[in-house]
Amino acid sequence: MRIFGLSVPMDINYDGLVKLVIEKVLNIAVPRFKWHYDDIKNVKVISSRAAQNESLLVIVTFRFEDDKFRFLSGRDILRQCSIRVGDYLTINIV
Repeated sequence: MRIFGLSVPMDINYDGLVKLVIEKVLNIAVPRFKWHYDDIKNVKVISSRAAQNESLLVIVTFRFEDDKFRFLSGRDILRQCSIRVGDYLTINIV
């Protein structure tokens, strides 16, 4: 999944990034579901040279496809928080 509009500190480590995505995105999109660290297979931040001036692109890979569709059901709630999400169509991101 592609996530735009999430403010990510530049010095954050991988575990902190997963925690940030769960707290600021997943729990807001689908609050009735209990998200766990293991639900996420991979998280990657794609930054640009002007990262301070733009919102960063965060790529999230879920362990199961059902979690991706559950997450997409909360897309409208995230739009109210200025966070945009979409499906990431590239197969290999690592």
